[in-house]
Amino acid sequence: MKARRQNPESGLVKSEFRVGGYRLDTSHYDGIPEAEVSELKVFLKDVIPYLPAALQAAELLQRGLERTVSLKRQEAAEVFTPMIQLTRIFGDDVRYHLRFTWDGIIFLDREDSVRATAGVLKEPQSSVARIYRPVGELVRIEP
Repeated sequence: MKARRQNPESGLVKSEFRVGGYRLDTSHYDGIPEAEVSELKVFLKDVIPYLPAALQAAELLQRGLERTVSLKRQEAAEVFTPMIQLTRIFGDDVRYHLRFTWDGIIFLDREDSVRATAGVLKEPQSSVARIYRPVGELVRIEP
């Protein structure tokens, strides 16, 4: 893994993981919190064996859609793009999502849950906002 700090004040690093024939490209995104890099790498190692099946499932969904509504591939992609999603939960407020599209693209997103509580102590009102941020793309390394 290569990591280079993007902004010392933010705590984010731009990392390049190479895991099981894939690499995570974060070069076009803000980066990953430095404290989560090693756990994220474990998640990617754990999920690598399932990537071919997830990509195949997304493609089968797309083909089924094309047959069902009699659309050409480009038209179907514009109307609906099925995705398969695998998620790893990091603590109470952070999740990482790998999303697979029918055309073989694998995106990695980070979800933060922000909790807000207001009201008196007897009946506090609580709400959760979910913030999604793209982190990178998992790219197949050609042999």
